[in-house]
Amino acid sequence: MPAPPPPAASPAKAAPVARRAPAKKPARHALPLPVRLAAWALAIPAGLILVGYPARKLGYLTGQKMLDVIVKHSLDRFVPLLVIVALWALATALLVEVFIEGGRWLIMQRRQRMAGPGGLPGSNGIGSRGGGRDAPTTAPPSRRQRRSVAARRGS
Repeated sequence: MPAPPPPAASPAKAAPVARRAPAKKPARHALPLPVRLAAWALAIPAGLILVGYPARKLGYLTGQKMLDVIVKHSLDRFVPLLVIVALWALATALLVEVFIEGGRWLIMQRRQRMAGPGGLPGSNGIGSRGGGRDAPTTAPPSRRQRRSVAARRGS
């Protein structure tokens, strides 16, 4: 008599599905999107002015060189244009960084002034408006500090 077939294996428990963490809101010290867009909107033309005006005055960017980009057939016709565009991109990126970091710094200063040591505006004894230029400031947390806080929270 043949051996009975082994009992059907019970369906294995499905591995727990890893849940996706909810989308994180920007950090409290991050600037709002409209402010960041405004920084780009200001930095792009400002970068062009910072690069283009001196290039025109120093003779590097002339009407003839721009005409050569269209008329000439060699690849070296693009060199002046590429240099200007690369410098424009660099200037724009630097300006955006200054605008964003400056805005972040201003927000942090305003929050510190509003909070004051007692938690109420003007409660730090320096004046009715809170903080001031001589009020102590703290730097935002470093990446390492933010990571260690996130690890402790279990994120």
